[in-house]
Amino acid sequence: AYLGASNMRRFKSRNKEITDTVAGDDLPLKSLINCERGGPYHLINTTLNLSAGRDLATAQRSASSFVLSQKYCGSSRTDYCLTDEYMAGQLSLGTAVAASGAAVSPSMGAKKPTAALAMLMTLLNVRLGYWAPTPNRKGWNSSQPRLWPFYLVREFLSQTNDLSDYCYLTDGGHFDNTGLYSLIERGCRFIVLVDCGADPKPPRFADLGEAIRRCRIDFGAEINLKLDSLIHGECPSMASCFAIGKIKFSEKHLRLLALAGKDETPGPKRDELKREGIVVYVKPSLIPHVTADVRGYAFENNFFPQQPTTNQWFGEAQFESYRRLGQTCAHSAFGQFKSEGLENRGRLSMKKIRTLFFGLYDQVSRGVTP
Repeated sequence: AYLGASNMRRFKSRNKEITDTVAGDDLPLKSLINCERGGPYHLINTTLNLSAGRDLATAQRSASSFVLSQKYCGSSRTDYCLTDEYMAGQLSLGTAVAASGAAVSPSMGAKKPTAALAMLMTLLNVRLGYWAPTPNRKGWNSSQPRLWPFYLVREFLSQTNDLSDYCYLTDGGHFDNTGLYSLIERGCRFIVLVDCGADPKPPRFADLGEAIRRCRIDFGAEINLKLDSLIHGECPSMASCFAIGKIKFSEKHLRLLALAGKDETPGPKRDELKREGIVVYVKPSLIPHVTADVRGYAFENNFFPQQPTTNQWFGEAQFESYRRLGQTCAHSAFGQFKSEGLENRGRLSMKKIRTLFFGLYDQVSRGVTP
């Protein structure tokens, strides 16, 4: 839907129905140019299923992160391949996004079903996962598996791992439903995290807790994010839908990424500053100054804005209510900052980004409403 809506050729093909495929709806993943136009580098997170993993690291997780991007595809377990060579360069953006959203499958990482249910789902063809070449195995540049019955049997028996020529990818939420893990793995110091997973009242922050826990175990990163204002509703409108915390990266992890010890100003303070980061955690909430239509929709729907994700049939009122609430929450966090110098200027300098995030952190720490 989003790819088709973004295709300019559709405006020229007036005789085409909205359900018809138009040339240009999909595009190769390797051809993304969003960075050249000032946009962020796009990471598409999937889950590498390891139900049959044979090492202690996968004993309980049964999964690992697997990233698809414009430059590289792979994971720390399988190594990485150049995207323009991976699968002979045929991996498309639509396929990558579909794999990232494959929420129902016989293998679902840490959320894997029982063996009997996995067999039943396979027999009924309730399987949205995607078999992709394993980057560190032979045949990594082939587009699709030839002996597909063999891989179908592996789904049936829940025998997915990273040891064969093809690995099984499903919804990224089966490993990390926030996207935080991949950003910490890359050493990103300034993060905006929007948690839109269904979280009934009172909020449990299960997805956030799982991501923070795994970042600490795998990378030694400490994320100090206080959620009292979101749990108890003690704060005014400015913090009732977001919280700000600090990230402390481990020196070992940064050196593996070659991000430490390469600054212009030598000294211990330089490395200490590089180890610090800021995360802005946004949790959609009914803050006091939402518009009347959003408030009215909330009165009619008790679970809004935490309606279950099994509801995939959004009507106009539901879609617009979520869109408007998201806009209001974002403005509550960042609305004080002028857009001058932040838009239409290509890449942002690290100095501007640092000033923006640390300025917001200092204001919230002092209890000042943005």
